[in-house]
Amino acid sequence: MTNGVTDSAILKSISKPNGGIDRVQVLGALIFFSIVLISCVLLTLGLYWLEVDDNPPASVENIIMYGAVSGGAVDAIQVAPGGQIAFSVDFCKFTTSAATIRRTWRNELVYHSAEGDGHPVIPVEHPALLPLGCAAQLVVLDVPATLPSEEYLLSTTVTYQINPIKERFIAFDVGPIIVKEP
Repeated sequence: MTNGVTDSAILKSISKPNGGIDRVQVLGALIFFSIVLISCVLLTLGLYWLEVDDNPPASVENIIMYGAVSGGAVDAIQVAPGGQIAFSVDFCKFTTSAATIRRTWRNELVYHSAEGDGHPVIPVEHPALLPLGCAAQLVVLDVPATLPSEEYLLSTTVTYQINPIKERFIAFDVGPIIVKEP
C-alpha cells in the first residue's frame, strides 16, 4: 500500500472538476520553474565571471624614451608644444580582450586630452593590434599644443574588459617630458 498519494491523486490536484487539466496551473508551474532555472543560470554565470580572472591581463616593462621620433635613447624628453614624442614599451599581453587606453599629462595638475582640441581620446584598441605574448611596441604621440611649458609625466592606463562585469587595468608613466617653447 502507498502512503496515500497515487498517480490519480496528483492528476486530481491539477485537473478541473469536469475532468480536464487546468492549463492556468500548468502554465503557472512552467513559468515558476523557468524563472528558477534562469535565476540559477544567471547566478552561476555571475559567480563564474567574478572568479575567472586574467591576472594580470598584460604587463609593461622597460620603457625607453627617445630624443626625437628617429633619435637615440634619452633620460628625459625635451619637446615643444605641438611636437611629437616617441618611446618604446616592452609588453606582455595575456588576454584576447580589447583595451581602452587613456593618457594624461601630469605635473601639479592633470591635463586630459579633449575631443575638440585635435587630440582625441584614444579609441578602443582592436585585440589584434597588440598580439598575445611578449614584444616591444614603439609609441609616437603628439604633444598637445595647449600644454604650458613645464615638466610632465605621461600617465597611461590600459583597461581590459575581461567580461561584462569585470575590468582589469595596468598603468605606467613615461617621463620626465620637458615641454618648453623653442
